[in-house]
Amino acid sequence: MIVSGKLHRGCLVFLGFDLFADKALDALDEDDDRLKLLKNLSMVVELTHSAFLLHDDVMDQDQIRRGLPTFHHFVKDELQELALADRPKVGESVAICLGDLLIFWSNSLLSESLLMFDNHHSSQKLSQIYYQNMANTCWGQMDDVYLAKSGNEIRDEQVFHVYSFKTGHYSIANPLLLGAIVAGASDKQLSLLAEISQKLGVIFQIIDDQLNLFGDSKITGKPVGSDIRENKKTILRNWLHKSASSQDKQDMNKLFGNEFLDEQGVETVKQLLQKYGVIEEIGQLIDKLKDEVQISLSKLGLFSQQEALFLDFVKFLTVRKK
Repeated sequence: MIVSGKLHRGCLVFLGFDLFADKALDALDEDDDRLKLLKNLSMVVELTHSAFLLHDDVMDQDQIRRGLPTFHHFVKDELQELALADRPKVGESVAICLGDLLIFWSNSLLSESLLMFDNHHSSQKLSQIYYQNMANTCWGQMDDVYLAKSGNEIRDEQVFHVYSFKTGHYSIANPLLLGAIVAGASDKQLSLLAEISQKLGVIFQIIDDQLNLFGDSKITGKPVGSDIRENKKTILRNWLHKSASSQDKQDMNKLFGNEFLDEQGVETVKQLLQKYGVIEEIGQLIDKLKDEVQISLSKLGLFSQQEALFLDFVKFLTVRKK
């Protein structure tokens, strides 16, 4: 079986467990209830992730995902020989329905798993954390959609708010906290881990923004420059707009939001980001966030081996290519 997705969210469930467990994951018996629950939770977050991607691709009108046609685009092409009116609309509708179905499947799997877990207090926590983080993600997505269509310049705080809600809660905090709860982490540890996760979520999204411009589409599986075409309000865009001259701002206004943007247009934006030192400033921001993570991490009370494991994940976030 070929898997083209990152699957890091599912892996973070296991990492969250290993950070606080009294017994390492690889030492658990196959029939251990905690191991069974962790496997199911990792599938829950990946099913939910796939559902969100289906909906996200329709909202953004993306045609490529993981190097392949997005589902709604694939369905539209597959229906070409059928006498159907408005095939693009049919493709989008089927994609939305499939996303809904994946959400129902993930919820069903979560409910069944928690009912079988004999720790009632932990089951309540797992349910609360999962649904709260998913709700926060939806709020963040709505903000992202609104800001992308806004003609006004926005504050950095608004950008970081979207990063925190759309990415921090969803991509980092949710899976890590789920695993940590199964391991028996204290409320104080969970609170600190959530705080760390928000900073890591910002790092994760900034790296995503950079890969959208400077990444290799053969590796990322996404078209380069799609954030510019969709006029996504990224921190890269915000800081460039603040630094650019009046003439360069006029040129930028012709590029951001231009759905027909070509490779030369993308290259122009990349050159402007370099010209005004935005890439260097972004690197400094990432270093600052990593330092803050390191300080908070020291308060979690982890063993040195567990702390090293977590720092390996932080390093992965900053050097990943997709």
